[in-house]
Amino acid sequence: MSAFSGQGRCMVGVIALLTVLTACHVREAGVRPTPGPAPGFDPLDTSRASGQALRDYVARLVFDTNYEVGDEQRLAIGRYPDLHYGPLAAIQPEIGNHTVTEDSLHHGRIIARIINYSDEPYPKLGLAPHSITYWWAQLGADTTQNRSVMISSDSTGAIVSRTGRPLLYNEDRRDVRRIRAVARWLWQEDDEQGWSSCGLKCCRN
Repeated sequence: MSAFSGQGRCMVGVIALLTVLTACHVREAGVRPTPGPAPGFDPLDTSRASGQALRDYVARLVFDTNYEVGDEQRLAIGRYPDLHYGPLAAIQPEIGNHTVTEDSLHHGRIIARIINYSDEPYPKLGLAPHSITYWWAQLGADTTQNRSVMISSDSTGAIVSRTGRPLLYNEDRRDVRRIRAVARWLWQEDDEQGWSSCGLKCCRN
């Protein structure tokens, strides 16, 4: 009787494991594990508010909406002791951005998107109310020329602004081979900063 019970428990364990593996497979079904295609246009500038080529490029990207690889919180505004909480915003990585080559980053890539769920804007990151902003990361000839461009779109997908930002590359000083793209919010003394996996290193703005 006890032997049968042990065998039964073993079978239950195997079935449970298969169920989990199947669920994980279904969850990831259709997800492209590689970065989005190259933009296919000249290096991005911040002088034009719209561009059909840029909209076409964004439409071909896939962002990971799974809770464990993104982040969501109210963004801080001001500096302590006058700091207060602003808009609720989510940051989500572009699927496969952890496999982007450094050469591709010199040409520039969108590595994440930010969704503003609130009526309040967040000008530092180019977030308009109830909008989606795409984070373009590009490495320069040296670290002083690295840059972010925060590309803000409205509810129709039209690009309404481009906000230039500094780009800090490999700030955590760790050359870690990641198995999945990740994006997070980082708290600073005076506001918030975006962080994302960026090839074998990481990017901050």
